[in-house]
Amino acid sequence: MAKSELIDTEYYTLSADDILFDYQEGIVRASTNVKFISSELELKADELTVDTSTNEIKAKGDKLLLITPEREIVGNEIIYNYKKLEGVIYQAETEFEELNFQGDSVKIINDESERLVIKGASFTPCIMPEPHYHLKAEEISIIPDDRIIAHNLQFYWANIRLITFPGYVFKYKTDEMGRRILESQIPIPKIGYSTADGINLELIYPYEFGNNSSGKLLFSGSQYGDREFNLDNIYNINDEMFLKSYYNYLQEDEIEEQELSTRLYYQLNKRLSLENGILIQRSYDEILEEKEKISSALIYNWKNYYFKTILSYNFLEKLREEELNFRYRKDNFSFSIYHDYLNELLDRQNYIFTYKDNPSHLKLNYKEGYDVDYIPELELKVNKNLLLSLARIEDNDVFYSRAKMTDKFSTPIFEKGNLNYNFQGSLDYMIYTEPVRDYYAILKLGAGSKYKRAVNKKINIESNLSLDKYFSSGFAVYPEDKVDEDFIIKSKLSVEVKTPAPESAWILSTEGIYKINEKEWEELDLKIKRKYDCYSLSFGYGFEDSSLEFDIDF
Repeated sequence: MAKSELIDTEYYTLSADDILFDYQEGIVRASTNVKFISSELELKADELTVDTSTNEIKAKGDKLLLITPEREIVGNEIIYNYKKLEGVIYQAETEFEELNFQGDSVKIINDESERLVIKGASFTPCIMPEPHYHLKAEEISIIPDDRIIAHNLQFYWANIRLITFPGYVFKYKTDEMGRRILESQIPIPKIGYSTADGINLELIYPYEFGNNSSGKLLFSGSQYGDREFNLDNIYNINDEMFLKSYYNYLQEDEIEEQELSTRLYYQLNKRLSLENGILIQRSYDEILEEKEKISSALIYNWKNYYFKTILSYNFLEKLREEELNFRYRKDNFSFSIYHDYLNELLDRQNYIFTYKDNPSHLKLNYKEGYDVDYIPELELKVNKNLLLSLARIEDNDVFYSRAKMTDKFSTPIFEKGNLNYNFQGSLDYMIYTEPVRDYYAILKLGAGSKYKRAVNKKINIESNLSLDKYFSSGFAVYPEDKVDEDFIIKSKLSVEVKTPAPESAWILSTEGIYKINEKEWEELDLKIKRKYDCYSLSFGYGFEDSSLEFDIDF
């Protein structure tokens, strides 16, 4: 046996107060202030053994710490292969995407996804020693930059279980800066109340069961207002084939709509795929409209080319429908063709040519057979502010020929410290040659100010004030071009008073829109918000309609 304080090998460096090397078994034993360092990790423990024949580490410690380039994990025991970069940590704690995870064990899997599997997991976004709420799951799989899958996910307020999800998926999205962030963190319904609509509820439930079934369920509705239910599911039959089912129910004002569809997708090879489906639609808006049809599609998608052809039959209307869709893209250039046939007769057609060279672009659009047709429209964006267009428009069997220029402008007037003033606006100028000759001009002028100040360490003030005025001249030959000559003041003021608890505060805010011409408030609201580190409560009052609102936001 040899005793030393440091071992330095080709693969790792090991230091400790006591190190013993068993040459016969090829086992290194270290204790007290143990530190194991390789190119991919650092491990701190109280006790550690290294099996040089299997490249396996076994370590223990009250605050065992594993540090990798991706994360830090704290536990009390670890079994880890320092060459394969795989292993298990027991009684573990780690942080991922602002969520604090604990688990009976964390398994590190070094595959393409570099995923973690946490058994007996518990996590929360709360930063308090005693969190307001937490979530538990039998197992959680963390796949960085893709998704987090939780099996049998349970939501607890304090120690009371309120809701359970069999399989929940936290998905990622790309933010404005191009970063991958979690789309949603907490699977809790949004609950609120207003005197106009009564109790309102919104629930978004993305799920995944096993390796085959995944989708999203959405419910949004209020006691007296609109309601929507949506279910979108994908079932993977094998690597080349999957079944996609969709159901949607919408009740909005006097309109009621339902849609059910099932489609089977089959990937023939890298370029070709087949899509077969059934669609059932029902809508009611004074008149009942129904549609039942089957369809089959062939899709070619390779490099710059995309082609899709669809053949379908509507049983109720006894219509055969065909669709042709072609698209070509290369660098800044794109071109697309769309044809829609009913019983072999051309019903709709659309051709689009686009060339983009940011911030400029050129677009030629020919569209016929729709509610509003462009036959054609030429659009030239000169820069981020100036847009020119020529169009011949058909709307309700009337033709309109129009040349249009849109120019936007914005300039700061004053900026110093926490206060700034700006001036902005836009000019739309239109010349018509059909059905009559005339012109129409719209000038929008606006001025605004922003003020933000920390009065002291506890109080923050923020205010916004803007003034917008619309002017028009001439006659809007095409009715959709006409605007009201509004004169509007928008104001917003908020005062934040921080409270002793971390990331918590009281926030008082007021927001209003006043129409000067009509001498009336379009909107005037007062809101009191109690913000905590992981959720907030808000109470609001609308002066224009004497409405009360209450919301809980996690």
